[in-house]
Amino acid sequence: MAEKPYTTVEEFKKASLKSFESLPFEPNRLFEKYIEREELFYPKAGNKYNTLKVMSSTQIKIAPGITEIPKAIGGVSIDDINSGFSSVSGLLKLHNPEDKVEAEVDALFNQGTVLRVKEGVAVPSPMKIDISLSSSEPLFNKLVVFMEPESSAKLVVTYSSTDDLNQLYGENLDLYVSEGAKLDIVLVQGASTGKNLALNRNMIVSGNLNLTEASFGGGFVRSRNLLKLSSEGAEASLNSAILGSGQQYFDSLTNLSHQEKGTISRVNMRAALSGSSRVLFKGVVSQEERAIKSSAYLSEHSLLLSRDARSNSIPSLEIKTDDVKASHSASSHPIEEDKAFYLMSRGIPRAEAIKLIAFGFLNQVLSGLSEETIPMRDIVDKKVAAA
Repeated sequence: MAEKPYTTVEEFKKASLKSFESLPFEPNRLFEKYIEREELFYPKAGNKYNTLKVMSSTQIKIAPGITEIPKAIGGVSIDDINSGFSSVSGLLKLHNPEDKVEAEVDALFNQGTVLRVKEGVAVPSPMKIDISLSSSEPLFNKLVVFMEPESSAKLVVTYSSTDDLNQLYGENLDLYVSEGAKLDIVLVQGASTGKNLALNRNMIVSGNLNLTEASFGGGFVRSRNLLKLSSEGAEASLNSAILGSGQQYFDSLTNLSHQEKGTISRVNMRAALSGSSRVLFKGVVSQEERAIKSSAYLSEHSLLLSRDARSNSIPSLEIKTDDVKASHSASSHPIEEDKAFYLMSRGIPRAEAIKLIAFGFLNQVLSGLSEETIPMRDIVDKKVAAA
């Protein structure tokens, strides 16, 4: 028997708070020894987790184009989480948080948006959400994107800051892609280094999902990509480019769950690191008993641009059936001097040669996007120092 959906936002928050109080910070014992700076991801307001205040200077701004789309074509709705909750309350029962910070965000979110693309609707123009962090107060945000059957859309979400004040930002981005639906989503994370981010992506896919991310901001960035391929033939592609400098730390988990026959996942993650920045890639691929003839590929590679940069990759496979394909690859290496020498022999200074190499390395997972969507060349020029 299916579980009853939540009836109110308050009921959902109370259930999430109960989960928060009982869950561990790191649910996978394989990764327990890599826990760092857990205290950064809790508000400083003691145990009053449900009484946080939202500063008026902290805002979520929806770019003009997104509000015009429903009027132009119909079939798209954008609602505040309170007014749009009833349309997705049943979906929220499909996922039970296993992570303490994810449950914390669901218990405390003080801003939220529900975006629905209705059945059979093809949105012709990219939709945009701009998230601006400009406060020292904690902000917890929930975004729910629901693609109904046979719909299609592209969504671009950007994160930026207008100050460098220390701030905790927690976000749960829930993506539900129905059968026959297709969602292309681009995430551009460029917050200032004073911001510590907990970014949880819960993706339940019965259709087709293509997610591309460029992450180059924040001080400590903890991201969790939880993907469930829940219908036969469902397909997802996740591409991530991380550019670190200074003392930035990126803690990235990707958990791929193939639950049905003939599902396909492809994950390609790359990081270019300078200064004393670090990245930790944690990957889990699980193929359940019903997931015969499924295919999974997980790739995690890092380019170290300085001696003090560090990268660690921990991929793992959980295969519970036969007749499947599952593979992973991981590497970490410094600049190849022959490549730098070749560019320098063409009159390019070493510092510029290193930037070109870093850009080419990252652009292998971003090549399908325009410079207007992600100006990666400019970002590399600003962040990468000479090795």
